[in-house]
Amino acid sequence: LLPALNAVLLGANALAGPIPTELGEMSSLEVLHLEGNQLTGSLPLEVVSSPIIDEIFVTSNKLSGTIPTEIGLATALRYLGLGRNGITGAVP
Repeated sequence: LLPALNAVLLGANALAGPIPTELGEMSSLEVLHLEGNQLTGSLPLEVVSSPIIDEIFVTSNKLSGTIPTEIGLATALRYLGLGRNGITGAVP
């Protein structure tokens, strides 16, 4: 699935529905910006546990659930934006 693509920048595009788990299959994905959409559901484990993901910004959506403990597997993660959602719990 697009093996050379390292950034997905789709902020403010009126996207709706869950975040596709297939994003976690993108072996080079380092940057994921999906802020300002209408995304629902929870954070996919396949995305937040990637060892090479550097940035995840999903602010201002309609996400719910808790922050997965698997986010600890994202050893390269430096920036995490989850505000303005219905996500609860502590950062693992």
